[in-house]
Amino acid sequence: SNHNLILEVSTEVPENLEFDEHRIDQVIENLLSNAIKYSPEQSPITIVVEADNYRCSVRVTDQGIGMSNEQKERIYDKFYRADTSNTAVRGLGLGMSIVKQIIDDHNGTISIDSKLSQGTSVCFTLPI
Repeated sequence: SNHNLILEVSTEVPENLEFDEHRIDQVIENLLSNAIKYSPEQSPITIVVEADNYRCSVRVTDQGIGMSNEQKERIYDKFYRADTSNTAVRGLGLGMSIVKQIIDDHNGTISIDSKLSQGTSVCFTLPI
């Protein structure tokens, strides 16, 4: 895809973090593929990784089609897809319930900030 991926890692992020690498990879892959799928080509997608003494946070932000409040409320439902008429893409939400499960299993948190036509920002945190 022709997107600008911008990665920012703050200096406070420890070099070694304890988590299930394979499952957290799945989470990041899912968030990135959604961001790419639902935003215009050439548009920037930023990944910001930060940490304090207690947790590490990863935020993936796109400038894509965004979601309504109703879509946001249902995003973690199993099999829910935030299909919107202005895209031919199907399948956002495939896996958001799994993403939430993985983060919950790590005692982390996940939140979504999104406005229709203004993009989406998904942030998850993991305890350090």
